[in-house]
Amino acid sequence: MATRMPRKRRGAGSGVAVLALGVAIAALCAAIVAVVLVVERLPEPVASGPVDSTVSTVSTQPVVLSSPEPSPDEPLTRAGARAAAQRALELYAGGEYGKFWDRWVSEDQPLVRRADYLRRFRECPSPSEGVPWVIGKVAVSGTKAAVTATRAKLTETFTFVHQHGEWRYQLTPDQRKQYQNKSVDRIVADERAAGRCGRGTAG
Repeated sequence: MATRMPRKRRGAGSGVAVLALGVAIAALCAAIVAVVLVVERLPEPVASGPVDSTVSTVSTQPVVLSSPEPSPDEPLTRAGARAAAQRALELYAGGEYGKFWDRWVSEDQPLVRRADYLRRFRECPSPSEGVPWVIGKVAVSGTKAAVTATRAKLTETFTFVHQHGEWRYQLTPDQRKQYQNKSVDRIVADERAAGRCGRGTAG
C-alpha cells in the first residue's frame, strides 16, 4: 500500500514574500524623504559670474521731500537784494549777456530766446559796455525789490523779484514791450539806425 506524502500549504510562502516587499518599499520611501529633507536644508548656490548691473535694489528707507530753500547768498532781505542786483548788473555791464538772461524771472525768459538775446548784442553791442553800474537805493517790499542804479549819466530803477530762492531781474515795461512787439532782427536794425550800437558792429 503506497504511503501519501504530506501536502504543502499554499499561500504561506507568498505571504512572506509580500511582507518582505512591503518592508523594502517602506524603507525606500523613508530614504527618499530623508534625501529631500537634506537637499532642502542645503544653502542656495552663490553665482560666481559677473553681477547684472541692470538689476536695481529698492531701498526701504523713507524718502523725505523738502521744499527748496532760499540761497544763503540771496536771502529775502535788502542786503540780499543789493548783492544780487550788483552781480546781475555786473554781468550785463561786462557783456555776459547769456548769464544775465539766466537771472531773469521765469515769466520774462519766454519773451526772447537766450540765443537770440546773445545775437542781439553780438550784432549790436551796447555803447556803454564795460561801464559799471553803481547801486544806490534798495527798497524791499514783500518779494520785490526796487533797485536804483547809475551808469555814466543814466539813472534807472530796476525791479528784482525773489523767485526760486534767488533775486531775479524783471524786465522794465519798455523792455518787455520791445520783445513782445519786435523780432531781434528788427530791434538790431532800429538800434543801428538810431546810432545806438557800440563798436564792432557791421554797418
